[in-house]
Amino acid sequence: RFLRFCSAMPPRAAVTRLECNEGGSSKFWQITVNGSSTDITFGKIGTDGQTQTKDHGSPAAAQKFAEKQVEGKQKKGYAAPGGRAPKAGAKASAKAVAKAPAKAVAKAPAKAAAKAKAAAKAKAGAKAKAA
Repeated sequence: RFLRFCSAMPPRAAVTRLECNEGGSSKFWQITVNGSSTDITFGKIGTDGQTQTKDHGSPAAAQKFAEKQVEGKQKKGYAAPGGRAPKAGAKASAKAVAKAPAKAVAKAPAKAAAKAKAAAKAKAGAKAKAA
């Protein structure tokens, strides 16, 4: 009986929330994958923001779209609340992201510095090849 009830329940939506507090801005961006559609909500932190819904035809296409959007936002400086940047396509609820462990938050600046150093090194290598 219990299994029949559980199997009939719809899957939980995958939610990823990112925030940007750089340059005096205080913005949030959140994507929710609901089956074959996505809801993107964005705005100033502390407001309800605006929501845009898009249908993708299949759950796989919706998930791929969400992963690409998250990756793009991370490149623009958005990160999970508390400074933890989730991996592109990572599934996490807003509640779980908000409760990020203090250790992960402390490690975030060191990881960001290492990434920036690697990116600068790669860019210098590309310039050397072009010259």
